[in-house]
Amino acid sequence: NAQGSNETIFGVESTLGGSYLVLRKIPTVGWSALYTVEINATDNGSPPMSTLTSFTVHVYLLDPCLLRCGLHSFCDRSTRKCTCNAGFTGADCQTPINLL
Repeated sequence: NAQGSNETIFGVESTLGGSYLVLRKIPTVGWSALYTVEINATDNGSPPMSTLTSFTVHVYLLDPCLLRCGLHSFCDRSTRKCTCNAGFTGADCQTPINLL
């Protein structure tokens, strides 16, 4: 694929001809992804009727650091390790330190 072109993820075509479904990934940058779904359906009527529709699906990817470390920490994105903020401890930095 050329830089910036849509990548076909998969496609299915009817053995009866005329009908198909295609999923393409649209190039994006960052924590999201765009996909285009194209559907062409043809019936067995006389004369055959067909319809073509497509739509775009926007998928937001969750930041793994946010899910792993919680709100009371800093996540090193290269190592995916959490460093707890002052006053918190634990694997997910959700346990307050008792300062009594």
